[in-house]
Amino acid sequence: MSNQREDWDAYRRDDGTIDLVAAMKGNFPAVPPPIQAHLESFLQDLERVYRISSRQAAAIAITTAYWFAR
Repeated sequence: MSNQREDWDAYRRDDGTIDLVAAMKGNFPAVPPPIQAHLESFLQDLERVYRISSRQAAAIAITTAYWFAR
């Protein structure tokens, strides 16, 4: 559990926001390519609108995107 914060910090940009696409790829490595393309597109759009800096918000965004992409 102690590595959980470090793992998310690896996806953090200099401005404190989290790179959602990198975090998605790190946490869902076995996503099929068609679903991954939809996920990446959705998460990139989400990043344009919201500046997500919370690990919890990032996890919710990625999980929600995954469910919608399936």
